[in-house]
Amino acid sequence: MEALRAQGQAVVIAAVGQLPASIQYATAMREGSPAIEIVEYARQCGADYIVMGSRGRGRLSQFVLGSTTQAVARDAPCPVVTVSHVPSVAAVSTGARVVSAMPSAGLASVES
Repeated sequence: MEALRAQGQAVVIAAVGQLPASIQYATAMREGSPAIEIVEYARQCGADYIVMGSRGRGRLSQFVLGSTTQAVARDAPCPVVTVSHVPSVAAVSTGARVVSAMPSAGLASVES
């Protein structure tokens, strides 16, 4: 479990390292069901958006298997934006509180 936690922290640190200096952020690592934890974290921090990646599976596969992103989109207290590639964080400058969710590694809350 410690190895997974360390790996998750490394991914979060790498992601935060790509943020422009003008972006304020906080990070959090949580254990549990990814979808439940992401939705709860968004509620707790008052997120305006949740940004999540999409693995690009086919529609039939997603329908049959479900996904963390679909569960978050269904239960989130705010809009969920899905991306199929790594977005440019340099373009973020809305003043909104955004949760950027990485279910396999933890959560990074970014406030611009």
